[in-house]
Amino acid sequence: GRDTLQGRVGRLRQMIGGTTFTGGGIRTGADLVQRFAADATILVLLSDGAADDKPEALAQALRASELGIQLFAVGIGDDYEADHLRKLVTPSSGAVLAPSALDKLAATFSGLVARVESFIATNAQLVVSLGERVRGRQLYRTLPQPAFIADVSAAPGGSVEIRVGNVERGQTHAFLLAMVVPPSGEPALEVARATLTFDVPSLGLRGQQQEVSLQVARGAAPSAGSAEISGAFRSAQIARLVDELADAQRRNAKDECLDRVGLLIRLSDEEGDDRARASYEELRDSIAGNRAIAQRTLNELVMASTEHTPTPVDPSSPVKQLYDVVLAAPGDAPILLLRALRDATGKSLHELNGLIAMAPVAIQEALPRRDAEAFVAQIEASGAGAVLNLRRR
Repeated sequence: GRDTLQGRVGRLRQMIGGTTFTGGGIRTGADLVQRFAADATILVLLSDGAADDKPEALAQALRASELGIQLFAVGIGDDYEADHLRKLVTPSSGAVLAPSALDKLAATFSGLVARVESFIATNAQLVVSLGERVRGRQLYRTLPQPAFIADVSAAPGGSVEIRVGNVERGQTHAFLLAMVVPPSGEPALEVARATLTFDVPSLGLRGQQQEVSLQVARGAAPSAGSAEISGAFRSAQIARLVDELADAQRRNAKDECLDRVGLLIRLSDEEGDDRARASYEELRDSIAGNRAIAQRTLNELVMASTEHTPTPVDPSSPVKQLYDVVLAAPGDAPILLLRALRDATGKSLHELNGLIAMAPVAIQEALPRRDAEAFVAQIEASGAGAVLNLRRR
């Protein structure tokens, strides 16, 4: 009950400090939770520093998700790594919480208890079965906290499993799956079917299912829904880039940091978010000047991206046109193509080979026209074919 949960939470508040063997803590917590019968199972992870066992921590977070346990993480102080905590909670659709001061920890836990009490469905899971010749690319969560989940290009059996976890009253859960769809002359093409499975313990319902068909319309004019999806995609991309920036900064990978900040500036441009652009430009100047970025600043960037919502576009404002560069045909000189793509994007050979295999596919996104045209020229010089696609805001 509530009193028992609050009592256990109260004891957790005193367990701050010491080493940060996160993986062992998650494993022990998951084993303990399994001993008790419950409609919903969650773990709350407290962290006040960098994990000493990051690969093991991620493996145990994945195991907890597979066991149906939802993981929440609470960052305390300035030295925890918010991007790593987000990686841990994402597989189970949990959340990262960051009280601004230690004395606000009690309020944070009280809010979490209230969230648990508002669960109306548990053990929710989506299975997206892809249509013939449809290939998955990246999977993102866009609500309630934007995050990159996984590259699903190698998903077995043409299906993608998404752990939704526990559903709170009044909360929307949304996911975005990027796909490569084959050309079709049909006016509407079914690209996938999504099946949602869930329990409603208060009504004694188990294994409930709902299924929907996911279709794309050929030649349809952009709708309000299209703009909403584009905005959600940008928010998820921002979250992913901020995580990659934080990781690169800790590795002192200056060029990688500048690349990620440059992409964040482009996305801010696309949204028309001048405030975010100015913030990222300031960060870029600090990195270029070899000035250290404090962990607290990185954490603030990560947490801000979890709450990021697309900036509404004023229809009367001028639209800055940005373009995606799409590899249309790989050509007959794969080595020359790989060299051109690696020089322009900085991506690994493994990642580039995967993209080439999915052609036609977007290689770079949200570029100004001049940069996009220069990139197309590089690709064509290698004997491959590329085109520009104007991005819609």
